[in-house]
Amino acid sequence: MNNSLKEKSILLVLFFLICSSPSFVFADENKTAKKEVNDATYYSNQGHALYQSGKYEEAIDAYKQAIKIKPGHYMAYWGISLIYNVLRDYQGLAEAMKQQISFHPDDAYAHLNLGRAYFNLEKDQEAIDSFKQAIKIKPDIESALHNLGDIYSRQKKYQKALNTYKQVIMNEPDTPLAHLALGQTYWNLGKYQEAVDAIKHAIRLHPEYADAHLDLGLIYHELGKYKEAIDEYKQAIKIEPDIAKVHYNLGVAYSELDKHKEAMDEYKQSIKIKPDYAEAYLNLGATYAKLAKFQEAVDALKQAIRIKPDNTEALIMLGGSYFWLDRDREAIDVFKQAIRINPDSARAHKFLGIAYLEIDDKSSALDEYKILKNLDKDQADELYNEIYEIYPEGIEKTLHEIRENNEKLQNLIGKLTEIFLLTKESTKRDALILTSISGLYNQAQIILHYETEKIDDINYAYKAEFLGHGIKKGKDQYTKIKPKLDFLKKPVFPELLNEKATHLADQIEDNISLIMKLIDKCYEILLNNP
Repeated sequence: MNNSLKEKSILLVLFFLICSSPSFVFADENKTAKKEVNDATYYSNQGHALYQSGKYEEAIDAYKQAIKIKPGHYMAYWGISLIYNVLRDYQGLAEAMKQQISFHPDDAYAHLNLGRAYFNLEKDQEAIDSFKQAIKIKPDIESALHNLGDIYSRQKKYQKALNTYKQVIMNEPDTPLAHLALGQTYWNLGKYQEAVDAIKHAIRLHPEYADAHLDLGLIYHELGKYKEAIDEYKQAIKIEPDIAKVHYNLGVAYSELDKHKEAMDEYKQSIKIKPDYAEAYLNLGATYAKLAKFQEAVDALKQAIRIKPDNTEALIMLGGSYFWLDRDREAIDVFKQAIRINPDSARAHKFLGIAYLEIDDKSSALDEYKILKNLDKDQADELYNEIYEIYPEGIEKTLHEIRENNEKLQNLIGKLTEIFLLTKESTKRDALILTSISGLYNQAQIILHYETEKIDDINYAYKAEFLGHGIKKGKDQYTKIKPKLDFLKKPVFPELLNEKATHLADQIEDNISLIMKLIDKCYEILLNNP
């Protein structure tokens, strides 16, 4: 749509050139030009008449006959170029313009048209060369300069494009198309205010410029100014009511404001204008789903997939709609289809896992979780939480007891430490052992705290596969404390202090034994709740 005004301008130039030719005569079915069959002008005029009747192929044949009689026939080539532009046959246009240039090398418009053919064939360097040649021959040919800017823009050479459009505006300041292109380039450079100013200038010059209103709406949309975007989209529709993508974008803006009915009306209108508009069907389906109208969502999403079978997003939404309709098997099939198209789709794996849970297939859900861990950790966490949303019976109480006994153990080790620090008779060996005990305890605490608190913080699954590793590491650390306690019980202190130390060591040992039993209990609960 953004090139429509530009294309119309080129066609008007070509049409003007043909109509202003002294040899141009409209043919009439009742007044056939009385020319000899070997007269090139006769066939050229016949081509003009056929073009006017929309008989493009016959018109091309007539123009070619004129060229056959008179190679280099200027107006015949222009007639052919006009038709190729209309038909968007850019390869044919390029060949015709190269032939014309071979006869008329200083024809700036032929070079311009050749450049446009190359531009549409995405042969950028050839297009640049052609536009530059047109400008060299005719420096005031602004359309060639503008097209040069378009190529730079397509190549993402935005600064070059910006400078080129500014040059166009300097030469012809009242060209709305150039101001719009300047605004689009500022937009691509992330200079939103300059973009808005330039496009508003284009609208002041041409208030009925639908493309400018659309682009201004898109910028407002990107800035989160949805009400302003809606106003611009509506203005564009008022000017040109039958442009599907304007209705579509208006629907998206309404959706952002949770105006779902208005959004659906616009999506439907865009589909009415463009029946194969997959994105509109997708958004229509998504809006139905938001309103819990899942059967309507299914119908719309199936249309989106019919048009674009590899649309992963539409497949995921379709699977979700089946899920909410309790059609779990169909949901599973659709999610699998999405994964076949895009194996790295984290959302498809997550929702497939959730669908498996609905048919009590936890094993398959866990398989999806294992895949998901390598794709998206956050979504893997969400799936895992769904798998084990309900705590296994007894697990919370057991974990609480472990924490309480850990706190008690910490106090006991603290008291034992005080005895060692206050006792001159304590040996270096004993101090090292106690330091080692404290270190082991701290490691165990960190491991258990990390695992259990992480579970509490995010409502994580109490599953042996996840928690068991941390518990085992913690248990291993506690096991290493016991032999060190045995050394501390040897009589190396005065009787009273030794008795206190021994008593504390016994308490620590008993506490550790209890913690290890609780860990075993916790682990058993987890294993029995797959």
